[in-house]
Amino acid sequence: MEGRRAPVVRLIRAFRTSHRPVGWSSLTAVRHGEADAAAPVGTDPEDGPRPWPNAHDAELALTERGRVQAVAVGRRLAGHWNDSATVWVSPYLRARQTADLALAELGCPGRAGYVVDERLRERESGGRALQVLPEPGQATTRTLACFYDRPPGGEAWTDVILRLRAWLADLDRLAHGRPVVVFAHHQVILLLRHILQDIPDREFLAMIGRGELDVPHGSLSRIDRVGDRMRIAFWGSSEHLPRAH
Repeated sequence: MEGRRAPVVRLIRAFRTSHRPVGWSSLTAVRHGEADAAAPVGTDPEDGPRPWPNAHDAELALTERGRVQAVAVGRRLAGHWNDSATVWVSPYLRARQTADLALAELGCPGRAGYVVDERLRERESGGRALQVLPEPGQATTRTLACFYDRPPGGEAWTDVILRLRAWLADLDRLAHGRPVVVFAHHQVILLLRHILQDIPDREFLAMIGRGELDVPHGSLSRIDRVGDRMRIAFWGSSEHLPRAH
């Protein structure tokens, strides 16, 4: 009986293995080019400047310098582009513009295409100017509040982490071993590394404070998947960008 069951057991195991999500092989995160953060939001004659609404943040366009950065991103990607790559983009205008200009440099914007996913949007401020970190010198317990500070109508880091975990779970199911390129935002890219490398909260904040996680506009950061481990190939790489005069 055991001998008869062996082929069936092997078949079941093979089926489970073949249908197990393969996940992605590498994830390249591109921060959008410089955006026009000084775009007018309007003023109220009695109350002064209006709040910075989430909707306005979504509509910020690239500056001329940001467009140049986006083209430079495309030329950098072209040097090691894999046609099997899947491309995901934040719905915010500056991220979509960066993706459009970068992919056009590959000579195949229509063929490359991309998926717009609202889970990749920047942290919502709720109309309040947000700090990535409190001022230097504040107590560590206060510093940890960065993860939980949720302004009215906005998001805490924990909210962003939840939606990014959901996106990564879908990515594992859909990527089928292919490389992934994502065009997104400062805090989104930082928190992707926090999640993927399972960095403890205090250590993560200390790394930000030391400048180890900086991702300038138009920079590229790549994480390679090696078995169950995540290896940083490069982070915040910006040598492809034109020098500022």
